[in-house]
This record gives sequence, structure tokens and C-alpha cells, in this order.
Amino acid sequence: MIFADLLSGLFGAWMNIERFLVNFFSLPLLARSFFAPFRKMQEKKAPGFDPENIAEVFVANLVSRFIGMLVRGVLIILGVVTEVAVLIIGFIFYLTALFSPLFVPASILLGIFLIISSL
Repeated sequence: MIFADLLSGLFGAWMNIERFLVNFFSLPLLARSFFAPFRKMQEKKAPGFDPENIAEVFVANLVSRFIGMLVRGVLIILGVVTEVAVLIIGFIFYLTALFSPLFVPASILLGIFLIISSL
């Protein structure tokens, strides 16, 4: 019974860390706002028809969106890499905990075998 509690507790902690990382990196929010301007910095068009002003505002807003996309892309990649790393490390810990009752008898038998073989 204690071993089952260990496995369920370890799995719960592992999933808690996964949920924390998704919220820490704000992956769903970053994905939804991927093409939004950086820090909501947008230029406003001056009143009236001025082609130079329209082009200037268009380019400034395009650059702001590109910078926002770049920053969000880096954060998304960093978040996904961290998620995958924690997933792999958690899987290794879980397998280690799952097979830990076999380690002690296997170590004893290996020790006996090594003692006998060295004689």
C-alpha cells in the first residue's frame, strides 16, 4: 500500500510541475497572441489622407508585430523544450521508482556473484 501511495504521489507531483510550467510560460496565451504587437505598441494614423503617414504607420506596426512574434516564438520554444525535458526526467524518475523494489535484491545477488567470481 505504501508503494502505491509513492507512485501516485510521484505521478501527482510530476503532473503538478507540468501544469506549473504551462502556466509559467503562458503557452496557451502566447499561442493565441502570437501575431499581436509587442507590448501593444501601435502607431495611430494621423487624421486626413497622407500616403506617407499611412506607409509609416503600416511599417511601424508591422515591425512591432514582427518583434512581438519573435519574442513570443522564443518563449514558446523555450517553454516547449522545458516541458519536454521535465516530461523525460519525470518519466525516468517514475520508472526508477517503479522498479526500485527490484534494485535491492538485484544488488545483493550481484554482490554475491562478484564475491564468488573473485575467489
